[in-house]
Amino acid sequence: MAAHLSLLEDKGPTLKRPYADVVRGKIRELRIHYRSNQYRILYFFKLRDQIILVHAFSKKTQRLKERDIELAERRMEDWMRRLPAGGKT
Repeated sequence: MAAHLSLLEDKGPTLKRPYADVVRGKIRELRIHYRSNQYRILYFFKLRDQIILVHAFSKKTQRLKERDIELAERRMEDWMRRLPAGGKT
């Protein structure tokens, strides 16, 4: 996981498949395959250099579950509402 997060940090919004993909709106996914398991970390960008991780899980089905996407969207909205200056206090 650390290697994938470092890759995301280095490449930012330019990181594409097979490592990352757009899920919906501003929500993106970091795609991690380890042995026979698949993991996803849902995140969004605040400004170009801030990556906010909002949800992580083990992926067991072909498609992402709607509830996982909705949870990530709610967490993003909550973060944006509470920290409108991009997390800088």
